[in-house]
Amino acid sequence: MRKIMMLSLCFLLTISQLWAQNRTIKGKVLNEKGEALAGVTVTVKGSTTGTATGTDGTFTLSVPPTAKTLVVSSLNYVAQDVNVVGKTSISVLLVSTAISAFFLWPASC
Repeated sequence: MRKIMMLSLCFLLTISQLWAQNRTIKGKVLNEKGEALAGVTVTVKGSTTGTATGTDGTFTLSVPPTAKTLVVSSLNYVAQDVNVVGKTSISVLLVSTAISAFFLWPASC
């Protein structure tokens, strides 16, 4: 009886570990000129799980299976929410706040 209980416990622990496996998202962040952006923050929306891009603009992030959105942000750029459901790699284009302000400026000025 004790062996059956131990085997059942081991089985349940193994199943729960397999069920909760993180997945890896890889990506690259570029500016509007197609240049790689270093030091960009990439986080799972609603959590503290995150990373920063390297000098070549790339990142690798281990996310929980429940993660649906990554927030990509950097100083002087408009932050983006990126859907990652069913994705293992993404490419993100960040637009400078100076450029976005230019396009949003009222025509009457």
